[in-house]
Amino acid sequence: NDSLLELELIEKEPESVRWESISQPTSGQPQRIVKGTFHVLGALLGWCLLFYLPYAFYQSTFQYDANHQEPSGTEFTILGFVVTGGNAVLYLICAIVADEIHFHFEEQKESFYVAMYFMAVMVNVVLDVAVTGYISYLVMVNSGAHTWGGRPLGDLTTLQEVVESYPIQKTLGYLLFAYSMPATFLTPFLIEPVALTYLPYHLMCKIIRSNPYLQKWRAERAMSIFAPMDSGRYGDILVNASLAALILFVPAGWIVYIYGGMFVSHVYIYIFDHYRVLRCVPGFTFSDDTIDMFAWKMTSVVSAVILCAILLKLNCNSDSFGCVQGGWFCVMMLGAFFGHIVVHLFIFNKIVPHLTASQDNRATLKYEQVAPAVAANWFTVNPGYCFRSKYLYKHDPPVNLFVRGKEHLMKANPSAGSYFEDKPATPEKF
Repeated sequence: NDSLLELELIEKEPESVRWESISQPTSGQPQRIVKGTFHVLGALLGWCLLFYLPYAFYQSTFQYDANHQEPSGTEFTILGFVVTGGNAVLYLICAIVADEIHFHFEEQKESFYVAMYFMAVMVNVVLDVAVTGYISYLVMVNSGAHTWGGRPLGDLTTLQEVVESYPIQKTLGYLLFAYSMPATFLTPFLIEPVALTYLPYHLMCKIIRSNPYLQKWRAERAMSIFAPMDSGRYGDILVNASLAALILFVPAGWIVYIYGGMFVSHVYIYIFDHYRVLRCVPGFTFSDDTIDMFAWKMTSVVSAVILCAILLKLNCNSDSFGCVQGGWFCVMMLGAFFGHIVVHLFIFNKIVPHLTASQDNRATLKYEQVAPAVAANWFTVNPGYCFRSKYLYKHDPPVNLFVRGKEHLMKANPSAGSYFEDKPATPEKF
């Protein structure tokens, strides 16, 4: 019927295949990516208008020059909850969008999710800081605020002068610090073990204990703790590193607090993730280092931000550097930002691979030797093949679908490609 069947050799593991999306053609992914991107941007705009903008108007009533009082701890706490809630919403929306694009492999989905979440949060940071900074600027101009040298803020003529003025620098520094610590660096990770691990487990225990209908497999399903192994932590760390880089644009007095808070929070994150992966995650499989390499490439954005901060500090402050002002200053900063990303990615993709010795670590064992010890293979994880094995090929016993935790139900049948067989695990006594 003039149909062309193409085969492609790929380096993937059976458990990394997203079988529910494998029937979706890859030709439609670009359109779905564009659609999902607009959904994320719409959610981002809605959050800014409905939640952050009212807070920004309230926050702008404070003057940040040397003669006026700064916001109190109450406003600091309010911002923390606003930022935490916004990041959680973006986290959820980006996960839904990445799932709806129907990538064929888990590594592709998680890589896109990391990039989308990172970019969404960074756009959110830029919009929040820009909106609040601009509103604060208007309020301070009307209030007669002045620079460190006594010059009225309203007399500054260029964007560069406004941004580098003392009141605006102090405002931006306060906003970045409030956005970072503890709202982004620590608060979400303190809420996560309670909201995603302890509460579901505790509530399900109470519900199962009081509901006689929930027995056997229903009780098992209810006790499945919601702790999937996603790669969202890559995005969290990239966001934290970018905020730490952005603080270099403001007065140096904030650096100690930001990097100290970042160090403490990341020690806690490491300890929590160590416990979460070992005790709460049922299992996971990533067949290659796609996600890790993608995250390393995303660090080009962080280092580009650091380069722009260095240029800002050197401009007009160093005899050997010179002084670039006006439109050329914006051109210089944008050129440095995107130019660095291009050079960074070129070195990472073209030069770094030649600095490491390539090794072929392919196993020499045959399938028949490995399959008896591995429950998940290309036969047992494929729902279509398991269905055909039972109803079309009439295998006896048929190939059972691999379900984590139910390996003891699988029966070996070498003629059908199934070699794994196991005994039930010994029940734990509590």
